[in-house]
Amino acid sequence: MKKILIFLCLMILLVPKLANATGKDVGSMVSWNAQLRPYADHLEINLIVRNNSEQNVQLEFPTSKLYDFSILDGKREVFRFSKGKYYLQAFQYVKLQSGEEKSWTINWDYKSNQKRLSSGKYTLIARLLPSKLNGVISPQQWVTKQEFEVPALHGIHTEGKAGNYTVSGDADYSSENYYYSVDDGHNLLIARKAIPIERNAFHISFHLPNDIVTQNKSVIFTIFNAKDEPIFIQNLKK
Repeated sequence: MKKILIFLCLMILLVPKLANATGKDVGSMVSWNAQLRPYADHLEINLIVRNNSEQNVQLEFPTSKLYDFSILDGKREVFRFSKGKYYLQAFQYVKLQSGEEKSWTINWDYKSNQKRLSSGKYTLIARLLPSKLNGVISPQQWVTKQEFEVPALHGIHTEGKAGNYTVSGDADYSSENYYYSVDDGHNLLIARKAIPIERNAFHISFHLPNDIVTQNKSVIFTIFNAKDEPIFIQNLKK
């Protein structure tokens, strides 16, 4: 009888811990997110997994394919990151301390089947693909969805020296306006101006006084979209 009572007491102590180890509870310990920065000739994708719990976390993956993402034009998939790739068929592990995060950065060139996508709105859907979290199989699906726009301006080329510069490139048809400015990293040298687009191209020429060019290590040319987000940044002195 005494042994039975001891066994029951141990079970009472262990049951809460076992409950905490369920897949549902374990799945809520981490978050999965994507941060996107659309530039003229590539989309910078930052995929971030974060441990939001107060204990250490280990993610177990059955292969070296830790994540995947696809690009949708409406409901039609136009690109999948993993397509045509080969992955190591061996277990991989990602360990995160409490509050720690791990990120992966991918630069995608806006191409689908070797051809650049038309400018406009698209959707990225990214998935984290662990099979276990802290040794427990979780029914949780880590999926994040973000919208972005492929810029109309691309193929941008800069040239010039001694204060005389030209910037040119291609332009898809778009109702969106684009702007440029020039600064030295601290002070504005040329205030924001609209970029004129003609026949699917643009061409900008400008001059800076010689004393400004020689006194500054940087002459930074930036193109902005209508949301005032930079899509192209280049130091013209390098």
